Amino acid sequence: MDTERDRRGEIHVILLDGVLKVNTLTEFSLFFIKQVIERAELLFSEVLNAISQIAEKGFRRRIGELEEVLQKEKAEFEVKICYIMKEYLKLSDA
Repeated sequence: MDTERDRRGEIHVILLDGVLKVNTLTEFSLFFIKQVIERAELLFSEVLNAISQIAEKGFRRRIGELEEVLQKEKAEFEVKICYIMKEYLKLSDA
């Protein structure tokens, strides 16, 4: 992904599948934050599925602990994202 500004001040985000035009830095930031959240949710889901598959194969001894650690890390991530969004909104309102 690459970004550039044209003469009109629009920001262009160049993606592999095309160009996404946004009018402000705020729109770009929100787009990027949404991408991070979506990828994190996918990652947490994939890890949970992998843990479940391991449990199904008979390796149950510490699976509960792994699931707890994953849920804790997901909760911490969500708290951090909320904090970042609150701080971002304060800055964008200023």
